[in-house]
Amino acid sequence: MKQEKEKELWGNCDIEKDMSWNMYQILVNTAVSANLIGTICNFCIHGTELPTILCGVCLLMILIIGCAGWITQKVQLPAVVIILILSWFEFPYLYYCYGNTAIVYLILGIVGLAVFFPRSMVIASYAFTLLEYLVIMMISFERPSRWSNMDEIGIIGTTLGSFIIVAFSVFTMIFVLLKSTVYKGLHRVGI
Repeated sequence: MKQEKEKELWGNCDIEKDMSWNMYQILVNTAVSANLIGTICNFCIHGTELPTILCGVCLLMILIIGCAGWITQKVQLPAVVIILILSWFEFPYLYYCYGNTAIVYLILGIVGLAVFFPRSMVIASYAFTLLEYLVIMMISFERPSRWSNMDEIGIIGTTLGSFIIVAFSVFTMIFVLLKSTVYKGLHRVGI
């Protein structure tokens, strides 16, 4: 009975197979390392301002949730929660704070949804995320945050830091995905 309800909620996929253990490790390791680097970069560039503190809080939440999935070996729910923290909270907040210098985080949020979300929920989640991002962009044009007025060094540091973090994250996710057995199976079929 419980498995039937889970299948209803998550679709016709096996919850734990939909998020393989290897992909979960990549998600947690990438999210923790990228958030740690981002928090350190924020601290070096902007000091102990609110964006730096919130990045640190997100880092701690992701670390705790990641460890919970690691210990229980139940990875789908922690993976979804981690992606929601990043995609629906931290990334839009960073964009609002730093403006166009942090737009790459919004792309990372969408890539994270596409890679890690259960297939049955990914389209609705994408639509909601896209709407949220558009609203955040419009708000940031109308009412920019005080942190978006950076000097040249702040703009360069934030842009380069954001780009390096996102490039590392996207490359790692795609590299592991392409090495996965799912991709190898599709490749053999000719898709």
